[in-house]
Amino acid sequence: MHTYFCRKHFRAIDNEFRSSVGDIVLIRQLGIPKGHSITHQVEEVIYKNGAVVDPLTGKLCHNIDYSDQAANPNLEEYLKRKETEV
Repeated sequence: MHTYFCRKHFRAIDNEFRSSVGDIVLIRQLGIPKGHSITHQVEEVIYKNGAVVDPLTGKLCHNIDYSDQAANPNLEEYLKRKETEV
């Protein structure tokens, strides 16, 4: 059995400079591309780089320990929205 995992890379513009390299972000396609390679825009930062969340407890993790301090101020708001959607 052969398996092929397709990866797509997008270049997105972040007008508000909220994201950095390694962040997990939500992007939307632009109606009119901004230049040759920028076809998407950053809508929101889902997880900051290094802000790993335990899926069972919803708490931030650092290695194997839980972190009480939120590295991402939008994280708690995002998790609350996800809970209300379910």
